[in-house]
Amino acid sequence: MNEYGNLWLVGAGPGDADLLTVRAARLIGEADVIVHDGLVGDGVLALASPGAELRSVEKKRDRHSVPQEQINAMLVDLVRQ
Repeated sequence: MNEYGNLWLVGAGPGDADLLTVRAARLIGEADVIVHDGLVGDGVLALASPGAELRSVEKKRDRHSVPQEQINAMLVDLVRQ
């Protein structure tokens, strides 16, 4: 274990929970915080543990309401917490 937390980038494909790998579903279920974009379906988010914090960055194909640099900084801050 390192001095910080762990960060996993999980691709949800087109957003359907049935298309996730077993590992991706397990990681989502174990996560303390899930940062997700606007393409992730409700079924994927339903796999999160009840205590998980969900943070939407509302990023969609042609609309980036949160700039990527800000998302990157958020991820680094979360891992350090």
